[in-house]
Amino acid sequence: MIKKTGFWKKKKYNRNKEETRRSLDVYGIKSLSELQPLELYNIRSVNARGYAVINRNIPLEEKKKGVKKRLSFCLIQNHSYSAFCGFGSIINVVDGKEIDFTPYMLKSLETVEIGLSEKSNTTRG
Repeated sequence: MIKKTGFWKKKKYNRNKEETRRSLDVYGIKSLSELQPLELYNIRSVNARGYAVINRNIPLEEKKKGVKKRLSFCLIQNHSYSAFCGFGSIINVVDGKEIDFTPYMLKSLETVEIGLSEKSNTTRG
């Protein structure tokens, strides 16, 4: 039996020169060390659980369109296993100022209720 330690082992992935060159070109960087770590959040909402990932590693083509930070998420309902997933840019320009919507999006995900609430089911007759 494998003992759980609560720690993840860091595994080194070796990329060949062609894969590395392709990544450098896609992200418009000179070294893979310029890539930022992902931020992972466990999300518990009204009747679902899931995750959100914040990614600052934006491909060059998307950077040209003004994307600076992306959110990906997926919530799975506790009982039916229905899922609600999505992604998008979370830094937007409002009234000429850049606004980071990360805290608002994370808080909003905690309020998601998938499907009809129990109250709705009991009042429908």
